[in-house]
Amino acid sequence: MKSSARWAIIVLCLGWIAFVYASFYLVQQQRPLAAENLRALASTLLDLLVAGSVWVIAVGCGNRLSRWLGLDLEGLGERVILGGGLGLGAISLLVMGVGLLGWLYRWAMVALLGALALIYARDIAAVIRQIRRPGAVRLPSQAWSLYLGATAVLTLLVALTPPTDFDGLLYHLTLPRLFIEQGRIVPIVNAVPQFLYPSLVEMLYTAAMLLKGDVAAKLLHFGYALLLGGLVYLLTRRHIGAQHGRWALVAYAAIPMVSVLGSWAYTDLALCFYQIAAFYALLNWMERGQRSWLAMSAVLSGLSMGIKYTSFTCPLALGLLIVWRLARTRARPGAWAGAMGTYVGLTLVVACPWYIRNWVATGNPVYPFAFEVFGGKGWDEWRAAWYARAGSGIGWDWQELVRLPWTLTLGLKDINFYDGRTGPLFLLALPFLLGWLVWAWGRDRPRPAAVTYLALWAGVLYAFWVGGVISSHSLFQTRLLLPALVALCPVLAYLLGELRVLDTRLFSLRRVVGMSAVLVLVANVAYQFVETVRIRPVPVLVGEESREQFLSRNLGTYYRAMELVNESVPDGGKVLFLWEPRTYYCQRTAQPDAVLEQWAWRMYQQEGDLGAIARSLQSEGYTHILLHRAGLDFMRRTRLDPLSDRDLDAWEAFAVGYLRLEGQVGDSYLLYGLMSNADG
Repeated sequence: MKSSARWAIIVLCLGWIAFVYASFYLVQQQRPLAAENLRALASTLLDLLVAGSVWVIAVGCGNRLSRWLGLDLEGLGERVILGGGLGLGAISLLVMGVGLLGWLYRWAMVALLGALALIYARDIAAVIRQIRRPGAVRLPSQAWSLYLGATAVLTLLVALTPPTDFDGLLYHLTLPRLFIEQGRIVPIVNAVPQFLYPSLVEMLYTAAMLLKGDVAAKLLHFGYALLLGGLVYLLTRRHIGAQHGRWALVAYAAIPMVSVLGSWAYTDLALCFYQIAAFYALLNWMERGQRSWLAMSAVLSGLSMGIKYTSFTCPLALGLLIVWRLARTRARPGAWAGAMGTYVGLTLVVACPWYIRNWVATGNPVYPFAFEVFGGKGWDEWRAAWYARAGSGIGWDWQELVRLPWTLTLGLKDINFYDGRTGPLFLLALPFLLGWLVWAWGRDRPRPAAVTYLALWAGVLYAFWVGGVISSHSLFQTRLLLPALVALCPVLAYLLGELRVLDTRLFSLRRVVGMSAVLVLVANVAYQFVETVRIRPVPVLVGEESREQFLSRNLGTYYRAMELVNESVPDGGKVLFLWEPRTYYCQRTAQPDAVLEQWAWRMYQQEGDLGAIARSLQSEGYTHILLHRAGLDFMRRTRLDPLSDRDLDAWEAFAVGYLRLEGQVGDSYLLYGLMSNADG
């Protein structure tokens, strides 16, 4: 057959294929995906691509930085996990620098990450080549992989949906949104203390939101959940025993709050990652004596201090461990000075940008705390006392303190129970842990030193948490204990193996405990599945439900209240929220009631003069007030806040005399306009 005839047949065949497929799928009834389905799927894939690209670039950046510290990270685990975490910290600081220069625009973020990708291309390629080697990635047994995969997929499905988490809508996403609207980073001093917390993770969220949106930002926190799990596995295998790595990873995945937080735009998993990573690096220094590992631990400790004020417990505890190690080895004065200088110096250098920012903006490096020492712009003694809630904790009630592990496990007093669930495994293991510590103390029986260090470190973190709970009810948040719980996961895995000493020919306690743990895992994944079904993430991910419909369904009256504000308040209007801290979906200038003190504070400031309060609001430019009536009723009923009957009666009188109702969402939210006549 001639070549021309052959090509003619080929062209006719291709044309026929195109005609059949086009005519079939262009008919409405035969289309597998409508336009809205394609847009939704494309948006989801782009969110994954943006978050994944940031992680890949971070791995390359972190591996180069580790070599700058004098470390050539060993194995794929360290290069991906430690390198990725270190690189993300560096990217966060770079985003902060770009924002301070006033370049918070999409083009600038694309240019920044593109430049980093080119600079670290060789490092990225080296890690990818290592991943592709046969046997480079080893998974636990099939049953455990099935459980881990199921809980990861369920968490990812929720992470891919529009944000509905409380603190994300309060400040983790709201702060980046405000920075992006301004095109630059300017410290926002408006009596919202959360806006001036250390903001390392919020800078990463800013980058993701510039590149794509808030879902991509949520995926970065989901990535920290994966890295933290890998770190637990790596630490256990390296410093306790390869046979314990699987159980340590399962214990981590069995903490219900991990899957909850992994689907939210929070910072807790990132904080926990950097603290555990700093501990891992310190263990390597204690084992090998390389100063570079001590430097790595210091850098990671500094990054943890860039996330939350409560992170100070990490460098403090690790610093004590360094002192103990130096004293035990009878180090010379020069070694003491070198080790402590390296650790303290590098930790402070890496952490200081956030504290310098606050000092410059408010005069208080740890704003709004330590007001009696530093003061602070936009804050006062009354607000400091309200926020601290000193004396509202459990106090020195010894019965309460003894019951505390049981109380926190059941969530009986947790102010945020849903995101602070620990699961029963830690309470189950408590007598075994205490018994082992008593039995093993002072004995010469060989055991991994890391087990003792981790148990003691977890104990120190727990002691600091208990101190807060004794002082203030506001600090009764089990979520703040997450680093201690994760630190105990390798210890629990080791203790499970140690239970074999109690085995008899007729009975194995170790197997019974292991089987009970498996039942907990089954209950966890069943609960997570039910919660995922309740949220119903799939319709919005495939375009069968709009973003607005999803938010209205999952946020209920709150989202409809934001729609009311956006529709009813003119562009130049300014809204004061009362008993509602979340403003993320509000498109008008708004002042959140971040610590639910706005009305009580104004009563204090104006000595109960309602006319003076109205004039003050007008002078500040407020045109509207959004009242969260359900929030006010809850505080009135529970008395969690020190609201007096005088304050509550004054509000009712103020609403009648100085406000006009302009709209409402059921009985939960009421939108008022402020009357132009301040005298009522």
